[in-house]
Amino acid sequence: CLETVVNNDSMISDDKYEVIMDIHNKADMFTEQLQLLRREVAQQEILCGSKENSLRAEIEQLKTKIRRKKQLVAKSQLKFEDWKKRLAGVEESAVKSYANFDNSEIP
Repeated sequence: CLETVVNNDSMISDDKYEVIMDIHNKADMFTEQLQLLRREVAQQEILCGSKENSLRAEIEQLKTKIRRKKQLVAKSQLKFEDWKKRLAGVEESAVKSYANFDNSEIP
């Protein structure tokens, strides 16, 4: 397109024609590089989006594990408190039994 316009114009010297064609060729080359870079950026955006989704899913899994661990700790704490109460009851019962023990019954 540019070459036809330039060739039809008899007023342009060969030197100027070469410079114009060089600029035109460089513009084509830069356009191709720009397209390649745009494709690469699009691919990187896809990869980043995929990684982001993967990380979000992993975060949710970790949050779920943390919730389960907290629930387990809470249940363990309740069991501990229950056993502590039972032990206190057994201890109290043993103290009462010992206090009520009649030493005279020992042979």
